[in-house]
Amino acid sequence: MAVRFGQNNKQKAGAGFTLVEVVMSIAILALVMGGMLCGYIQTNQWAEWSSLSLAAQSFASQWAEQTQAEKWDTHTDLTGTGYGTSNELLTTNYTRTNSMLIPGTGQSVIVTNYVSITSVCASPQVRQIRVDCVWQFPLTAIWTNNPAIFSNTVITWRGAR
Repeated sequence: MAVRFGQNNKQKAGAGFTLVEVVMSIAILALVMGGMLCGYIQTNQWAEWSSLSLAAQSFASQWAEQTQAEKWDTHTDLTGTGYGTSNELLTTNYTRTNSMLIPGTGQSVIVTNYVSITSVCASPQVRQIRVDCVWQFPLTAIWTNNPAIFSNTVITWRGAR
């Protein structure tokens, strides 16, 4: 009895992959790679939106702090300055426009800060400072021709000193 350790020629010829198996494996690979690419693009877009939102929040905080640091005379003295005079920061609304630079692209995004000061109570004198920073996300305009508009808000109160 002879023992054979090798395969005969018929078995060697059928040992490879068929064309259908190769095409199916390439199709599955293309789907997986396409999903990974879409996930990477989406993550990159979320990261850019997050950075712009954080920058807009910084602009809103900056203007809230600047408004809070204004001269707020809440008492009248003998010189005619203070509460109820032209030196006091009254209940008011104003707008300020800035631009944020997008890193790596050199593009700028226009941000508009809407500052409103309202009186909360008269005694003690307390005012609310609200800053709304409105900005557009430029990547949505590329695909939809309609940029998405977002708003970041900072609200603080300021009392008499």
